[in-house]
Amino acid sequence: MRIYNGPFLPSYGAPNSPFEFAGSPIPPNKKDFHTAISEPGFTVEEFNRLQNIDRGITVGVIVLYEDSIGNQYETFFCLSGLATSAITYDQPSEHCHNEIR
Repeated sequence: MRIYNGPFLPSYGAPNSPFEFAGSPIPPNKKDFHTAISEPGFTVEEFNRLQNIDRGITVGVIVLYEDSIGNQYETFFCLSGLATSAITYDQPSEHCHNEIR
């Protein structure tokens, strides 16, 4: 997670491993989700201010997966909140690429 122009940081209290694993979304309509937690100390006022500016809060996601014959793939994307309450893909920058490999 990145707060405004700060660095990307792991979710607060995350385990030592940078990755958390989930099984395949079976049945196909199953939805998986994860919660990212910011560092302690944000007030309600600060959160509201970040919600009202473009890219106040950005979340980066890395999805690692493999196909049935063992080929490994990685997808990395960033989503940012906008002042309009819409969510957008963040612009590619250092540590934030929107790509599929």
